[in-house]
Amino acid sequence: MPLPVRRPAPVVAALTCALAGGFGLAACADGEDEAGAKAPVEVTVAKTAPRALSTRRDLRPPKVIVATKKAGRSPGLIFLGPKPVFGAKLPAGSQTGPEIVEDGGAVRWFMPVPKKSYATDVRVQRYQGKPVLTYWLGHGLNGQGDGACIVLDEHYRQIAKVVGDGGAETDLHECNITPHDSMLVTIYENVRRDLTPVGGPKDGKVVDGVIEDVDIATGKVLFRWSSLDHIGLDESYEPVKKTYNGNWDFFHANSVGLDTDGNVLVSARHTWTVYKLDYATGQVIWRLGGKKSDFTIDDAGMFAWQHDAVALGTNTLSIFNNDAGTKKVRPYSTVLTLQLDPQAHTATTVRSLHHPRELSSGTQGNGQALANGDEFVGWGSQGWFSEFDPAGNVIYDARVPRGYDSYRAYRSPWTGTPTTSPRAVAQARGDRTVVAASWSGSTEVQRWRVLAGASRGALRAVGTYAWKDLETRMSVPTSARYVRVEALDAGGKLLRRSAVVRRRG
Repeated sequence: MPLPVRRPAPVVAALTCALAGGFGLAACADGEDEAGAKAPVEVTVAKTAPRALSTRRDLRPPKVIVATKKAGRSPGLIFLGPKPVFGAKLPAGSQTGPEIVEDGGAVRWFMPVPKKSYATDVRVQRYQGKPVLTYWLGHGLNGQGDGACIVLDEHYRQIAKVVGDGGAETDLHECNITPHDSMLVTIYENVRRDLTPVGGPKDGKVVDGVIEDVDIATGKVLFRWSSLDHIGLDESYEPVKKTYNGNWDFFHANSVGLDTDGNVLVSARHTWTVYKLDYATGQVIWRLGGKKSDFTIDDAGMFAWQHDAVALGTNTLSIFNNDAGTKKVRPYSTVLTLQLDPQAHTATTVRSLHHPRELSSGTQGNGQALANGDEFVGWGSQGWFSEFDPAGNVIYDARVPRGYDSYRAYRSPWTGTPTTSPRAVAQARGDRTVVAASWSGSTEVQRWRVLAGASRGALRAVGTYAWKDLETRMSVPTSARYVRVEALDAGGKLLRRSAVVRRRG
């Protein structure tokens, strides 16, 4: 018989929207949840969109703002999916999409997505033994998405597009590659169901949270699981009268991954539960949290409206505990590490981290255990992302621009080598020339060598300059008519050249 789970008393008083320290985003913990909001969230956004690059008029990358950058950080780049905060209206010309940035905020790669679309779950994974870049791309509303999971190689070429059984569009929450070169995805399906047992209509409409494991190479579905087949409607904390397009989202699967034994871990936001599923049969092995928990959880480890349940080791889980949704449970969100004892049916808190600003993330969020013992955290709807050292100190802290958030945030090593060539623009400034150079996606370029001359075939080096951002601008002591840039790595090795361009003005 499932053991009772102790829960702290929920906050039921009226909750106010407090500014999330310096971000300018109103965190309405009672007014906003991932499936919508009672009222639009008030946000502060820039009056104008970022300027397009001189060398790439098609790119207006959102700029990251860095608050803390201390020694001891784990190596690697930062992977984000900037998109509009719910309720925000970004200025005309603003762009969203997958983005790779350095710790100082400089952009290494940005790929704008079509209007009314956005990217989530941008990260590095391994496929067929090699690092790949993956993300979900599609359109969404009320915390649900219709799209596909995209897989890019190190040259940013699409090598796979993963959809569900029969071509079903996948939901925005997960694109998780397994060690078997399959991908675990979520799919939201609207179905009819008698909801009278939970106070709803007899001919009600409910969202079925479906989990599929899809072989990436063939598209074959290896595992399919339906929440309605295994989970009772009475497990939900989401009010049955709270519907979107008439559909009640009782389950809301928002992460799926493999446990260390090859079985499946699913986080369901609206039941406040992490489920372990038998990969062979789909049967529920255990429930952690919620109304029917098989574990008694210590007070520090209680979670609600959670995201991103990840196996860290045998019987050890990481959970991003929003503790805010339709109703706020505790004042701020945490990232929990829990140790489970299946024999004693207990869950003990090993670690609990929260942001120094005590951010309450009404939606989204994740935690990533790094190889050096640090924890990298994306604070979801608050737009911040942070790195904690093993002692729990914040050694890195940054955010996306006002009006944006990022579903998750990751730090990973990545070597990108685009098939494109660098681009250059040269503008006369008296007896000098301002040269702009860019090479979106290259992670190895560290310096730019500028060549100039009176003709296209007679160029000589006139200066070498440090790479600074997605576009680096350099004031070069030359008035020559023609210019070219060369991308150099840290050791001075030539990576690739731009075309020769003519000096303007």
